[in-house]
Amino acid sequence: MYNQCLKRLVKEYNLFDAIKINIQNFEYKIINIENEINSYIVDINFYYNNINYFVNIKYKNNYPFTPPSSIILNRENLNLIYREIMKNNSDIIKNCMCCDSYLCINKWSCCVNINDIMKEILLVIYYKNLYKKRLLLNQIIKKYTNQNMDYLHYYLLI
Repeated sequence: MYNQCLKRLVKEYNLFDAIKINIQNFEYKIINIENEINSYIVDINFYYNNINYFVNIKYKNNYPFTPPSSIILNRENLNLIYREIMKNNSDIIKNCMCCDSYLCINKWSCCVNINDIMKEILLVIYYKNLYKKRLLLNQIIKKYTNQNMDYLHYYLLI
């Protein structure tokens, strides 16, 4: 099982097309660890929108039949980032991001690969930055119109 998992990881990462999803300087390192829970850790470093990101993905022995056991984006667990995003954008995000993600155990399929995982990570980055943009936009609206963005957010999202 270890060899098949490693072969799959090497193949996926070698076939990964970073340019297709607008990632620059994509570098990865596969590390083999010997314990019962995780068998491989992949450290990924890349640039997206001129910002450097570090991702740490832990794979279990039975990958691709189970999703990665954890994904860390810039030293923060992806599940915690999902919760933060949903809390900060609850007015525009109605569904649970974890449950809608390919990384959810209920939606996982052995067809999902690093391309899909990286797209999910980029989506998380987008939504994490969305909250900051909304705060700034709200400050601008308050300054120039003395109104709150809640009044306008429906029209801005159309």
